[in-house]
Amino acid sequence: WLRRLPTLVEQLLELDPQMKALAERFVAKQHTLFIGRGLLYPLAKEGALKLKEISYIHAESYPGGELKHGPLALVDNEMMVVALACHDHVLDKLKSNLEEIKARHGQLIVFANEETQIPLEGQEVVWLPRVPAWLA
Repeated sequence: WLRRLPTLVEQLLELDPQMKALAERFVAKQHTLFIGRGLLYPLAKEGALKLKEISYIHAESYPGGELKHGPLALVDNEMMVVALACHDHVLDKLKSNLEEIKARHGQLIVFANEETQIPLEGQEVVWLPRVPAWLA
């Protein structure tokens, strides 16, 4: 996998136009929630930290399993929610989290790969190259 890193980075750089369009959606937002499960939770924490540092937008991160214990109550049509998804043993639970967010009209952005088979309705998906969870 490490030998493939240059190719993977090139594939990610090709997402630049999509990332710029997503950034425009954040401009008027006051709050953002990042969620991830398992090994992706630390990445969700880093994403929230970087958004705060760069944009001064309030951002928090939560493990997907803790979503019902408080932060879900804050989700509405003004809340941006960034979800990190990979094909692993907790994917079905994350999909349940995404349904709960959509039911509350949260503006959902999901970073996923083709193995996750995330439904497209009501959310924007950023398709990433497939890598093992430890490399995510």
